[in-house]
Parts: sequence; structure tokens; C-alpha cells
Amino acid sequence: MKHPAFSRRSLKLAGLTGATAVLAVALLVVSLHSALVAQAANVTIGAGNANDDEVFVPNVVTIAAGDSVTFNWVSGVHDAKNAKSGVVYLPLSTDTNSQTTTFTMAGTYYFYCSLHAKAEDATDANIAAGTKMVGKIIVTAAAAPSATTTSTTATTTPATATPATATPGTPAPNTVTMPGDYFSPAALVVNPGDTVTFNNADTDAHTVVSVPGNAPAAINLAVKPGGSATFTFTAPGLYWYYCSAHATWDAANGQVKANDTVDNPSEPMEGFVLVLAPATEPASATVNIPSGTANNDSFRPVVTTVQAGAAVTFSNHDTDLHDVTTVPGNAPEKVSLAMPSGQSASFTFTKPGLYWYYCDVHVDLDKKTGQLSAHSDVDQPHEPMMGVVAVLAAPPPPPTTPAPTTAPATPTIAPRPPSTGTGSATHAASNQELPWIIAAVVLMALAAGAAATSMRR
Repeated sequence: MKHPAFSRRSLKLAGLTGATAVLAVALLVVSLHSALVAQAANVTIGAGNANDDEVFVPNVVTIAAGDSVTFNWVSGVHDAKNAKSGVVYLPLSTDTNSQTTTFTMAGTYYFYCSLHAKAEDATDANIAAGTKMVGKIIVTAAAAPSATTTSTTATTTPATATPATATPGTPAPNTVTMPGDYFSPAALVVNPGDTVTFNNADTDAHTVVSVPGNAPAAINLAVKPGGSATFTFTAPGLYWYYCSAHATWDAANGQVKANDTVDNPSEPMEGFVLVLAPATEPASATVNIPSGTANNDSFRPVVTTVQAGAAVTFSNHDTDLHDVTTVPGNAPEKVSLAMPSGQSASFTFTKPGLYWYYCDVHVDLDKKTGQLSAHSDVDQPHEPMMGVVAVLAAPPPPPTTPAPTTAPATPTIAPRPPSTGTGSATHAASNQELPWIIAAVVLMALAAGAAATSMRR
């Protein structure tokens, strides 16, 4: 008799189990369908390593027809354009920006940054090498298993600018080497009293001469091939120097100019030493990019010294777009500003140190030498558009001398008159009566309590 009921219960359970199975199969089908549809991909622009932001990451993207690619700006001045049609995937960007493009047709779409590459640079060879700011989007006709991103630049380690505290081969600290017509490192930070050794590893003779008016103390060293010379930096501040045998001081433009006979005429042989110590410096400053045609591809002044916490304003009076980009490894923190024609941008320098910067639009960073190389089409192709901000800590406040304290006046106590018996008797009586007064108060309180209890009853 129990079997039918049991069977009905079993059928109900079986029905629920069957419905659950059908739902699970449906969910599995939906999941598989979702897995077969490629998702939108993202490409970041300027998100390279500490030594190079002229990259697309990733530089190869694979999606399915109908899916999208979003180009995200991160740093520098960049854009993204189709190398064949000129379609803009991301307009020239100088601040946080992004743009999404949907690709409906299968094919390979090559793209590039028009400021740091040419359309013809967008080739498979350059993409694989990672030497140009180019990339490609592969759009498949059928739905791809998933959006795949492959970056050939992620495993490419470019030659880097020499850090401000080290040189190739790990030499002794506070050493500047001359492997050729350049100083390595070009920027060095030391403490007051430190001695810097200049080693000439080149076959030519070189000099170390401070730029007039741009050093707390004059430097004038001659270094023979294979020889060395030393200089002790005692006064705090920035020392800007150059090799007078391979560069000249252009007083009219306020810049060091490379000679035509050097290894690279677009890279003047110059360097900087910052003696870092507390000092009183301006709390703000302005750096101008001049107008006109004589030398508007320059920062005026080249060297700016301020106190920590100072805001420096960069004003562009030129008709071209300019920017401020710190040289990798040569600044306590990264600075990336863009100034379209007629506009300004400011940065507050809170960390003491040396900030070596340049205009990324008109100057290239030579990753082999760590030097800045001027473009050939600028006003002064022998003088790269660069500058230095030296940030010094504020001196400690002078010790405060506490104000003299005046001792409080000591009250004068009149001598006690001779006792006549009256005052002392009264005082003694008061002391003797105090216990009786306390006892009376206690008895009164007890009586009041008893009365209150009787009334309640």
C-alpha cells in the first residue's frame, strides 16, 4: 500500500531532478555560447616601463568581427591612427582619454602613433621587434574563443638611460665616465663635500667646464684620454657643465650647442650635478617657451632652482604643441605635462632632487647613450629642447629662544601678633565643635527618614 505513494513521491523528485538537469544543460549551453564570443579588448597608450612610454600595450590584439577595441591614454603625448585609411582610433591625447572602435569586418588593421612613428613603420617586422610605436588588430571572421592579447614589447628590454646614481659596469659611486662624446651619467646627485671623479674612457681629450652663471662654483678640468680628474662639490645647488672641446656655450639662446664634428651633432656633450642640501630658494617659478622663429623650441630658463613644495608653471608662447616629460631614471617622480599653443601647465615639486626633462614632441631619448637628441626639423638641431628643475629642501627653522619667565611675587606675611588668649580660644573652640556639628547633621537625616517611613505606613 505504501508503494504507490512512494512511487508518486519518487516521480515528483524525479520530475524536479529532470527539470534541474534541463536548466543545467541550458546554462551550460549559454556558458559555452558566451565563451565562444570574443570580448572587447583594451590597448593602453604610453604605459611602457620606467624607461620608455612610447609603446602600445599590447601591440597585437585578436578579436572577432563585431567586437571592439578601446584605446586608453596613460601618459605622454600620443595618438592612434590606422596606417592605411587614416581612421583615428584615439585623437592626440595629453590627458586621461579613451576611445572605442568596433570592427565589423575581418582583416588585419595596422595602427601607429603619428608623433613617434610613420604609417610605413606599421609592419610585422617592426611590431615583432618592438622598436617603433606601432601595432595591429587581427579581426577573425568567426567568433574567436576569447579576446587574446599578445604583446611582443612586453618581453623586449630596450637599452635604458643610465640612472643618475650608476653607470655601465657599476663603477664607484660619484663617478662620471666619458665613453665617447657624452657624459654618463649625464645627471648626478651628491651631498655637500662629496668628490666626483670624471673618467675619460674615450680616445679624445675632454674637458669639464661649468656653464657661465649656472654653477655655485666654477669648474674647469682637463681630462686626457684614459685619465681622470676630480672635483669636490661643497656649495649646494645645481652645477651645469659641458665639454668645451666638443660643445660651445650659446649665450644668445642660453643653451649648450653640440659641435658639428662630434659623434652625434644633435646631442651636446653636457651634464649636471646637483648638490642636495637644505637652502632657501623661491617658492614658485615660471618656465617659458618663447614665441617667434629664432629659437622657440626651447625652455627659458633651462635651469630652474626652487624649494620643495614650489609650483613651477610652464607657459607655451609658441604656435606648436609642446610638453614636459622627465627623463626616465633622472627624476624623483615622473612629470608629464602638455601645453598646446598659448596655454600653460603647472606641477608642484614636493620631493627634493634633480628633475631632468625634455619636450617629447621635438626631442628623442637616445637609449644607447642616455642623452637627449634634438629632431632635425627644430629651430636649433644642435640644441635639444630640454631643461632641469633643481628642488632643494627648505632649511630648518631657527631655534626659538623661550621668553624669560618672571617668578611670581612672594606674598608678604605679616608677623603674627602676640596671643592675647581670645583668638586662639575661638579657633580651638571651632575645631572642637566640628565633630558635634557633623553628628547633629547625621541624626537629623536619620530622623527625617524615620518620619517619612511612618507616614507611608
